[in-house]
Amino acid sequence: MRVWIDTDPGFDDLIALALAAESRLEMVGIGLVAGNAPLERIVQNALSITSAFGITAPVYAGADRPLVRPRMTAENVLGLGALGTIGASLPTSTQSLSAGHAVLELIRAAQEQPITLVALGPLTNLALALRLEPRLATWLEGIVLMGGSTDRGNHSAAAEFNFLADPEAASVVFSSGAKITMFGLNLTRQV
Repeated sequence: MRVWIDTDPGFDDLIALALAAESRLEMVGIGLVAGNAPLERIVQNALSITSAFGITAPVYAGADRPLVRPRMTAENVLGLGALGTIGASLPTSTQSLSAGHAVLELIRAAQEQPITLVALGPLTNLALALRLEPRLATWLEGIVLMGGSTDRGNHSAAAEFNFLADPEAASVVFSSGAKITMFGLNLTRQV
């Protein structure tokens, strides 16, 4: 399966990227979005993680803030930089950020060949891509995302961080007509 991973790597997304690296998934690109930490830190985290796990997919910086609201992070839960103590054990990156913007590169990749988008952070990049190119919703094989919850939140009693960080973006994505498979916080807590 060809996938584009859109992520805000803290230690939670580190595990997802490590699992993806060991799977049969063909990662065609990794888009980064501000969320668990500011975008500058997310870029550092992603490059260290891709180096650590031998991931060779191009890595692109994307949105540095939500569509409408002020930026928030999950560093109060995940620790400074969102990697906690794990961050200190990651190797120095041997990779560089790829030229181009994550939103535009996602659109380009989906035009070239069918891909599945795997969203692990706030949906800002995807919402921007859908606004720029509404046909993206039909070009994608599907969207698999981690967000929301059917029971309780992780940033407040009711709110899951990825949707809380950019609810307007989540609204754009869920209104797009794309085939969406949602894995809520309640499911990830079971895993």
